Formats: sequence, structure tokens, C-alpha cells
Amino acid sequence: MPQFQLDTEGSVGRWDGAQLHFYDDIDAFTRGYIEALFFIGEDLEEKGFSDLAPETLQRIIEDCREFQKVNAATLPLAYSQAYEPEDAGHDFWFTRNGHGVGFWDRDELAVGDLGRILTDACDAFREMSAYLGDDGKVYVQ
Repeated sequence: MPQFQLDTEGSVGRWDGAQLHFYDDIDAFTRGYIEALFFIGEDLEEKGFSDLAPETLQRIIEDCREFQKVNAATLPLAYSQAYEPEDAGHDFWFTRNGHGVGFWDRDELAVGDLGRILTDACDAFREMSAYLGDDGKVYVQ
């Protein structure tokens, strides 16, 4: 099976009155979250970063920013050569949405019970799923 590769070309509409970042302008945690969304998303195989609806990207950025803020003391303890912010972004998407993987099952997060702490932190974020709108853009609900 080929490795998943998200199309990261282009930008997404406008946000806060300015042209939004390109993919590489977004922090690593949020990039990981977006990759996980597309990896799991049904009917999104041919879609990429530039297909996110502007309001979807805004919500993603806000949720990722809030999760990182709330867990500002815990996340740095988790990061190592084996576990990076992008991995944590993946795990935030997987854990908050009840997938079979996430913070709780990472060997790298066993020390200090970091996996459980970060899993519990996901309880403050409701489950969401990605879908393809009639306009061909990717939304979350």
C-alpha cells in the first residue's frame, strides 16, 4: 500500500481579512491535524489543502491553537526525536474523533502518563467529521 501523501499546493481563500497562509506557513501541529483529516476522510482521496473551505481552515486553526494553549505544559514534555508536533496533530484528530489510534496508544507517551493526559484533554473538543460539500470544498461538522 503506498504511503499517504497530502497535496499541499495552493492556499485557502481569505481569513481575518487577509490571504491565508500556504500550507507551509501553518504550524507543524496543525499541519499534522490536517493530514490526519484527509487521511481518514471518506471521498477526499483526490482532494488536498487548497480544497479546504476557508471557514473549515479557520476552525481547524482555532481548535489546534486552543488545544496547544490548554496543553502548553504537557505537549513539550511529549516531544522528542520519536514524537514531534506533527505526530501530536495527527493524534489530536484521531483521538477527538474516536479512531482506533491516538495519544492513548503511543509508546512514546507512556512516560509520565502523557498519553492519558492528552487523551483526557480531547474530551473538551467535540467529535467532528470531514465531508465534501456540493461546491467541491471540504468542510467539517
